[in-house]
Amino acid sequence: MIQRIQTLYLLVSAILQVVLWWVPFGTFTTADNVYTMLPCIMKSANDPGTVTLWGLMGFLILGIGLNLTAIFMYHNRNLQNRLNTFQMIFALAMPGMAFFYVSQFSKVFNVPFQYGSGFVLPILSLLFTFLAFNAIRKDTKLVKSLDRIR
Repeated sequence: MIQRIQTLYLLVSAILQVVLWWVPFGTFTTADNVYTMLPCIMKSANDPGTVTLWGLMGFLILGIGLNLTAIFMYHNRNLQNRLNTFQMIFALAMPGMAFFYVSQFSKVFNVPFQYGSGFVLPILSLLFTFLAFNAIRKDTKLVKSLDRIR
């Protein structure tokens, strides 16, 4: 399992998504407060209240779960590739959902949004999942070619 390169790609993708849990997408700075947008909540520096961002949190949890499940499905490469396809869709949807939340909160606060590194991590996760997808496909082709030789 660990000796296959696609497992390492999937593990790096899952680690990037776990790290994303604490990395902010960016901040809104108003005259009296600073609001930080994390994948699970929108929190403010002065106000104890938070807003839960259920869509982003759901995509993040599903992405982490799909990556970890795909790592342990190494005996079934077709299922592993299907899980990777769904994970890539979630990794693409996460920045889209974040842009949606940014546009909605921009209307409320009437201030510009300062983007953070949280927008980069889902794209890096997508890249590593795509690399794993290609490695699994190459592995499948290799097994099929060896079956033909026998």
